[in-house]
Amino acid sequence: MLTMKEFFWILTHRKITKILRKLSEGGIKLKIDSYRKVGSVEEAYDLLVGQPGASVIAGGAWLKLMPKNIGTAIDLTGIGLDSIEETEDGFVIGSMVTLRQLETFEPFSTLYDGILVKSAGSIMGVTVRNIATIGGTVSGK
Repeated sequence: MLTMKEFFWILTHRKITKILRKLSEGGIKLKIDSYRKVGSVEEAYDLLVGQPGASVIAGGAWLKLMPKNIGTAIDLTGIGLDSIEETEDGFVIGSMVTLRQLETFEPFSTLYDGILVKSAGSIMGVTVRNIATIGGTVSGK
């Protein structure tokens, strides 16, 4: 009998193997027409709604895993969305926070028995967790 963790590892491993095979065969195409590094969330929003085919680029970890044609790639790095802040009411997690940042953020290690740290730490390997962001993971497709 498989545990849930073993089941999800096998399932994930099979999907990754298929994706890597497609990549090596040249079966997944990524095309970006133009690139813009924005200076604010407002600028990113205006580009996203104002240009057909525009797409936000978070950490970029999943970009090559799906066929995609992007009109304008909107880069969010450098606009302050990569931090975790503790407030009186809880925490504010920026969309550019990496899964690794979640995993190593000390206050999360004891919060609800460390479930967030444990969950983030079980996703892929450290290399991927250093790149993959919360925003990209949530909006991935």
